[in-house]
Amino acid sequence: MVVNGIAAIVRENWERFGLAPPAPARLQFLKASSGVGSTKIIFLGFADTARFPVVVAKVAQSGAERMRRTHDLLLRLRPELPSSLRRAIPRPLVVTTIGDATVAIESYLPGRRMYRFHARRPSWAQRRGIERDFDLAGSWLIALHQATRSETAVTPERVRGWFAQPLDAFKKRMQPSPAELAALERALAALTDTLGARMPLVWQQGDYWPRNLLVLDDRLGVCDWEWSSSAELPFLDVFLFPLSYSFLLGGDLPNRDALREGLRTAFLARGWFAEVCRGFVAAHMEALALDPALGPSFFHLMLLHMAVRDYLATGCPSRNDLRHRDLLRTAVEEEVATRGWLKDLPRDRTDAG
Repeated sequence: MVVNGIAAIVRENWERFGLAPPAPARLQFLKASSGVGSTKIIFLGFADTARFPVVVAKVAQSGAERMRRTHDLLLRLRPELPSSLRRAIPRPLVVTTIGDATVAIESYLPGRRMYRFHARRPSWAQRRGIERDFDLAGSWLIALHQATRSETAVTPERVRGWFAQPLDAFKKRMQPSPAELAALERALAALTDTLGARMPLVWQQGDYWPRNLLVLDDRLGVCDWEWSSSAELPFLDVFLFPLSYSFLLGGDLPNRDALREGLRTAFLARGWFAEVCRGFVAAHMEALALDPALGPSFFHLMLLHMAVRDYLATGCPSRNDLRHRDLLRTAVEEEVATRGWLKDLPRDRTDAG
């Protein structure tokens, strides 16, 4: 019933979608994807002679509000972007219901997933490809943040908004150690010291990691925008990409040990890969005129937000929350912010080498 309903919706609305004929003649199951509070079934729509799909249909029996929110956010975001960025994100086409299921249909982005190297310690032979990935991801993210940038004065109310809600949730659900609380209080104090300064706010993708980035030749596509939001600090996108890329060096779905090792590889180890991660963060902070001294505070704030994100969205901590909570513990125990390169971020890429 649902599959037939999706096919009918696509065919009936094809001209209104403004897509080139012919409309998809068949749907192909892609995967089941577990999200926040729901499981989505994803289908691809193919035309008879097309090599690539034309549309993506996501189906869920719960989580309808989040699917509609994502649809509406993309409709708001696209007009703000230049065409070069707009081509890199899905075009939301329709969100509707079929029986008790919510269906969201969007345009298909061609390309291969960015991650491809699974050696825990990447070799020199892999370096060129990894550096290219970081350059593609970094330049696109800087362009997105600059295109959607506004500014706000740092006020006590702003600082409480950025820190208070996730910190309260963390204290309530995650039983933080004294060392963790001390590290978070230092991060809070560093932001408080910037009262009166101007801070950039950007459109945050919210899940900017290699599994959501599609590479086709020298172009990047960015999918899965359900964590996106406007007028946010840029720290989550900036730190999540190098951190998650490092996780994936150990495998497709890293366990807790791989996550901790990825943290060390990206932020504590010596060598060219850590320098690539360092250069990615430094270039972004320079492009947005962020004080490099705030790097450690933004890093802890990123880990704090990730550790309670699903809990704040659903009222129940998820496995992802617990994994990220473990990362925060590891970052504090191993003093990543004071032993690694975060403590002396350069102001540009040339200083990083």
